[in-house]
Amino acid sequence: MPSEPTSTNSVTSLEHNLKERLHRLNEIGVALSNERNLNTLLERILTEARAFTQADAGTLYLVDDKVLNFEISHNDTLGSHDSSWGGATEIPPVPIDKKSASGFAATTGKILNIADVYLDEEHRFEGPKIYDELTGYRTQSMLVVPMKDHQGRIIAVLQLLNATDHQGSVIPFAYEEDLFIQSLASQAAVAINNVRLIEETRQLSRQMVQSERMASVGLVAAGIVHNLKNPLMIVQGYSELIQHLHPDLKDIDKVVDASHRMNEMVEDILAKSRQRRDIESVDFNLLLRQELDFMEVDSNFKRRVEKVVDLAQDLPLYECAYSDFSQTVGNLLRNAVDAMHKCKEKKLTVRSTLSVDHIILEIEDTGCGIPTENISRLFHPFFTTKATTANGNEPVGTGLGLYMIKCLMEPYDAEIGVESTIDVGTTFRLKIPRTKKPS
Repeated sequence: MPSEPTSTNSVTSLEHNLKERLHRLNEIGVALSNERNLNTLLERILTEARAFTQADAGTLYLVDDKVLNFEISHNDTLGSHDSSWGGATEIPPVPIDKKSASGFAATTGKILNIADVYLDEEHRFEGPKIYDELTGYRTQSMLVVPMKDHQGRIIAVLQLLNATDHQGSVIPFAYEEDLFIQSLASQAAVAINNVRLIEETRQLSRQMVQSERMASVGLVAAGIVHNLKNPLMIVQGYSELIQHLHPDLKDIDKVVDASHRMNEMVEDILAKSRQRRDIESVDFNLLLRQELDFMEVDSNFKRRVEKVVDLAQDLPLYECAYSDFSQTVGNLLRNAVDAMHKCKEKKLTVRSTLSVDHIILEIEDTGCGIPTENISRLFHPFFTTKATTANGNEPVGTGLGLYMIKCLMEPYDAEIGVESTIDVGTTFRLKIPRTKKPS
């Protein structure tokens, strides 16, 4: 009988420890998402990863084509702190192959967890031994983590050395650490991409001043990157961790997919500014249903909004960049739901129809309506009737959503119509020429 309370206490302790570590992961994710300088960000990633795993030393590499470029390293035992930007002795790039631990992780995409590199018969990496001979260090346990972005591309490699216990003795990295450090690495990869995107956007906005259209795209990209990066970091990192811990949890896949789509939107806009877009044959009916499915992750939308879907059966495929229309439809759906926030009747109608010359997509709500004097200003940048800062569960806006729709639809010569009556509702209508090819 005495064993039962001991078992219960053990389970409670494990649950408490898990909650603490999840909370810490969340704190780290928020901290990383707020950093704007790449060098400072890399410094923080390595520091947080070492603290999270109690690692004595660590190194971070960034992928550059077929090599790994050294960026930063810490070693508490040696008292060293080196970085590529801090005047460290130049360290040659590491080839992306299976001859080194970091190269192996970058090649295979797998986490390496080695208890003792000198006793490891499977890989027999020579790099740690050479490092030890040069520095007098003794490498023992090693945890090497490929850092993947939302598309599964490896953009960096994190190498941690010599996990320590509370007495400072070197121990192997616990295998349960793999899941947590993988989640941290995922959040860190998103943060690295976001900082790069922000810097690239700043450079593009400066370069596109002479082109009004390109300057508009740069403005939209800057707004999207700024407004998406913080929530995206938390949503993606936490949802992927939950997906790993609870693979049978209903609808978690939709959350992960939605976070990936958000990243794709940001990157697609930057690609658009460079005039590189992937054109494909798109089924608008399928696109409308998919965007409605993504909205289902919002419990308010799922449970309280009546959905009416009326789609033309003979709708032809349309040649376009898929994300141009997925972003447009997604923004219109979210605006419609926001407009019904305080309404008792919440009815959303989505239609597709076909005329001789146009494909027509309509999104209708039973919301608060738009004053006549505001309709002409709806597509101006930074104009919004929503609050710009969060106040409880009230919808917030940046004034960029409809402006972005206008920019996205211009290459297709698509007409954007608005019909609205106060306290009755609003209909947004896209009329897309059937024969127009995107410019």
